[in-house]
Amino acid sequence: SSWSVGRLTRDRVSLQNSKMSAARYELLDDSGGPKAAFATDVGTLVLRVTVSLMVIHHGLQKLQNPEAFAANMVEKFFPFLPWPLLWTWLAIVVELAGSLCLGLGVFSRVAAFLLFFTVGVFANLFHFDVTGVQEFPFGVPA
Repeated sequence: SSWSVGRLTRDRVSLQNSKMSAARYELLDDSGGPKAAFATDVGTLVLRVTVSLMVIHHGLQKLQNPEAFAANMVEKFFPFLPWPLLWTWLAIVVELAGSLCLGLGVFSRVAAFLLFFTVGVFANLFHFDVTGVQEFPFGVPA
């Protein structure tokens, strides 16, 4: 079933529609273009800076009194770790230097790996131990 209106045939209309659909798709999926690259870079920067600002204050808190943190937190909640003061200082260095590296985009993968263990593993183990599964992550330690 073919039809024509003036010079426009059905085949020509469908070809134009498919070209328009392809053009519309290209506008939405700019995966290789400069706009997509810019958006990706800005999104990554915002994420890195946000995570850095959220983590750096933990390192600053530990830096205020490392001996008390080692005695009240590491010895009490992680008794399997030898030399609590050493682990406290390692956490301080990772949280401060790692946050700075992550925020600046220097050694980001190494910093993210170390921060994952410091914040992601040990902090969550502490919160699970203190507040339990039911109140995690919103339970405040007593």
